[in-house]
Amino acid sequence: MAQQRLLSKVGFSGLSARSGPLAFGLTNLLRAVIVDDDPSHLNLTSVLPVPDGTGLGGVEAAVGVLLERHESLRTTYRIAPGIGPDTVQVVAGEGSLDLLLVEADGDPAETGVVLARELRTGGFDLEADLPVRLAVVLSGGAPALLVCVVCHTAMDATSWEILVEEWAALMDGRELPAAAALQPIDVVALEERPSVRRLTESSLSYWDARMRAVPQAAFALPGLTDPAEKDWHHTGLRIVSERAAEHLGRIAERTGVSRSVITLAAFGALVARRVAEPDCAITSLSANRVVKELRGYFGTLAQDAVLLLDTAAPETFDQLARECRAEAMRAYRASWFDPIRAWEVINGVGAQRGISFARDLVFNDMSALGRGTAGPSGRRFPSVRTPGEEKDRGDYDETLDLRLDPLPAELVPSRLVLIAHRLEDWLDLGLWADPQVLTAGQAAEFGRSFVRLLAAAADGDLPLDRLPGLTALTPVRRGADWVRSDRCWVDLVAVRRLAADVLGDRPHLVLAEPDERLGHRLVCHLAAPGDRPAADGATDPADPAGVHRRMLDLLPGRPSAITPQWYVVHTGPAPDAPGADAADAWRALPVLTEGPGR
Repeated sequence: MAQQRLLSKVGFSGLSARSGPLAFGLTNLLRAVIVDDDPSHLNLTSVLPVPDGTGLGGVEAAVGVLLERHESLRTTYRIAPGIGPDTVQVVAGEGSLDLLLVEADGDPAETGVVLARELRTGGFDLEADLPVRLAVVLSGGAPALLVCVVCHTAMDATSWEILVEEWAALMDGRELPAAAALQPIDVVALEERPSVRRLTESSLSYWDARMRAVPQAAFALPGLTDPAEKDWHHTGLRIVSERAAEHLGRIAERTGVSRSVITLAAFGALVARRVAEPDCAITSLSANRVVKELRGYFGTLAQDAVLLLDTAAPETFDQLARECRAEAMRAYRASWFDPIRAWEVINGVGAQRGISFARDLVFNDMSALGRGTAGPSGRRFPSVRTPGEEKDRGDYDETLDLRLDPLPAELVPSRLVLIAHRLEDWLDLGLWADPQVLTAGQAAEFGRSFVRLLAAAADGDLPLDRLPGLTALTPVRRGADWVRSDRCWVDLVAVRRLAADVLGDRPHLVLAEPDERLGHRLVCHLAAPGDRPAADGATDPADPAGVHRRMLDLLPGRPSAITPQWYVVHTGPAPDAPGADAADAWRALPVLTEGPGR
């Protein structure tokens, strides 16, 4: 039977109306939303309960209270090119929001989830529309649920929790505490304080140092599809264990390391073993409520912290956890920064090294949110968030006290994401894996291996050479064409394909030469351009710098390729030697010019 749908409105007036520049966290999210091809994964979606006996007027009044308290929910933008300094946020003092009314066709909860997925599809017109979509699910004509979709520019995960808690209080008839003193426009002045400015400036130095040391990609693996051609919708896996939380507590008590960092260390250890790469670069999201004025703040402040975890140096898991704690402290301290300047650093260092940082391994600890609920948490980011407990839909392993529940596909534009929902009384994790990195069966074994690792480490300081015995996941194997270069695993076939996409039929050959500092130095030998057009029809550059720039342009999305570190342009006819003889033949040609191209 077709659903009955009506449209109502929630109006507001007489509220503060103002405009101003953007703080760093908001600039970061606005950039992400605008440059993303499918920003629906940056829409935070909740299905919130409405108590029996609450009329539509009560729902509209509660929505009005939230709009009054939180300026970010009634903000639009005047966007300058590149999210430049002329970009302005505009807070509306009056206006209205559409409120869709939908009569449930059967179970209101199922209708709510379906409706939530529908409403979060597609981005917001941030210059014209408020960043909120609302719908009320009716059961027998009475409100049963509120579906709330909010653009990530208006709130981050910490604010999302505030929204859920405030809604529950309003539905219970409880009075809300005073709203946070700072609204998004006010954060700009906070960031101009000398102490905060010193912090954000030092963050850029940290990012520069880390970008010079990290591997280009955590998952430089054989057979990965070019991201430009792939579907980033991944199924998820929920990992739930009460006993594993006890093991976390025993490790934390012995080491003095937080449960969050222990989880992060275990995640890094298992990934490093799987990809056969000891240097593990993990992006961890930071809420950035680091000064007292930002406690209770509603808006978006979250930014990336990047950690470089060396899993080979420590001999035991306790040592690894302590090293991870030290690195996490440095990374989180450097997670408040000017995103425009940070991207200049990332791109600048990338151009010098000839890499494109992939951000393909992500950790998000949300366990501090919603600690008041008992048992495993309800479904959360990146899924539609729903009230109550999840139904058991997966397998339970009594030996490990582990439940593995499949989660529906979500748009997750990273290769592997671990989200920690609970770490205290329960271990409750969400794992989202690109099937080219971990198949569904391998993801389940990753979850089992994670719990086994915690159990073994809880019994005493675990030697890391025992890790292979705790997991059935074997390290990936790379063929003879793979080499290590500048801390990256590199597939020569992929590098040569990159060179061919730039140079077309212009004769060239990329070689890997042993190098004490880099491991291998990639050298591109190429013929002088003559009058040949480039592969993309542009002028074919004769100088190394021109070739390097064009390779950088085509590098993103190729995790197994980096650009050569040296370019040699030769005169004379290109050699016609086969196989191994081709390298010597190219080296014997006269040299027109050579250099790093940087």
